[in-house]
Amino acid sequence: MKAGARGRLPVAVVAIAMAAPVAVAAGIAWNANSHHAPAVKTLPPATGTAASALRQVATAMEATAGYHFTGTVRSGGETISITGEFAAPDRLHETLTAAGAPPIERIVIGGRQYQRAGTAWQPVTGSSTTDPRATFGALVAATSVSAQPGGYAFTLAGTAATQLVSGAPARGTTVTGTVEVRAGTITDIAYRSADSSQTSVDFAYSDVGTAPPITAPPTA
Repeated sequence: MKAGARGRLPVAVVAIAMAAPVAVAAGIAWNANSHHAPAVKTLPPATGTAASALRQVATAMEATAGYHFTGTVRSGGETISITGEFAAPDRLHETLTAAGAPPIERIVIGGRQYQRAGTAWQPVTGSSTTDPRATFGALVAATSVSAQPGGYAFTLAGTAATQLVSGAPARGTTVTGTVEVRAGTITDIAYRSADSSQTSVDFAYSDVGTAPPITAPPTA
């Protein structure tokens, strides 16, 4: 992974809730694969009681009306903090912050995208968006799952792993992590990649099942 220039957000390639390469022109690049992409299931998924239970809660998160999220992405010596909310099927609001750089705020409503760096909102065109539910779609394809207090430990390999950490080779890539579950919903997911980037991610979800109001901002 490469760090961005001083005063810019670093280049982080993680498929969680997040931004497309052109939309965040200051330097965030996220995996743009759909959570429905067939490539996610190219390796046999885990079997057993724990694997079935994880798939059940992951599928429920894919189908939920929305949630709030907070997270941290560490990669290449850089750290990005992310906060926001998602409302199904296609509304996303997020703010991304890195040390030494002003926050970048984004709103996505269907095919419309807006970005604010500073005080003015501007429409963004010509970029693809990432479905934030891609994370939960990837968990469905976990190749190893074991129960632990409050949740599950999981392993993803191959193309399934690139749904969580893109930019790594589809072959030979491994992601290991844990999921916390409460009342049938995922409240936290933490994982790290085994590739040279050593990317680590931790996201917490709250108000799962709600649909936060996300509206288009006034633009210049």
